[in-house]
Amino acid sequence: MQHIVRMIFDQARSTAARRAGQADMACGLVAALRRLRAFVGAGSGDSGSAEFDDAVRGNVLKRGMAETARLGRPPAPAEIPASGPQAAFASAVLEDAVMSCLGFASVAPASVLVALCTSALVEALIDTLGGIPDPIALVAQLHPEDGEGAMLATLPSLALQ
Repeated sequence: MQHIVRMIFDQARSTAARRAGQADMACGLVAALRRLRAFVGAGSGDSGSAEFDDAVRGNVLKRGMAETARLGRPPAPAEIPASGPQAAFASAVLEDAVMSCLGFASVAPASVLVALCTSALVEALIDTLGGIPDPIALVAQLHPEDGEGAMLATLPSLALQ
């Protein structure tokens, strides 16, 4: 299943990159993580959302430690840029990729799909930024505004068990 998730995200990133620059791609990847977090929250509530936040932080820290071991020094820090004119396009493409991956819930547990999507999105974000974002600041950007994510509450068949 991992290779299918990677292929979907690689294709989505390629499509989004045709119109979006680096900053807009980063914003699109954050939006896709936000959509994934909303899905988890709709199915598992606050505890699921907290676990998702931990997984995002863990993926960032894991990549940071791997880069430190590879480089022999801490990797460059990276800020998540402000959105630009094509961020909405990149967000739409990458959020659709998340929902496409979650559609495989009939053949794989949703928790596995969420973990694979989380890992793929965090890796793509770090590659796009060219450095390691502050994991706490990243997770803070994933928390929804009031009412955001309500649409995902209508997807009970995919909710995490």
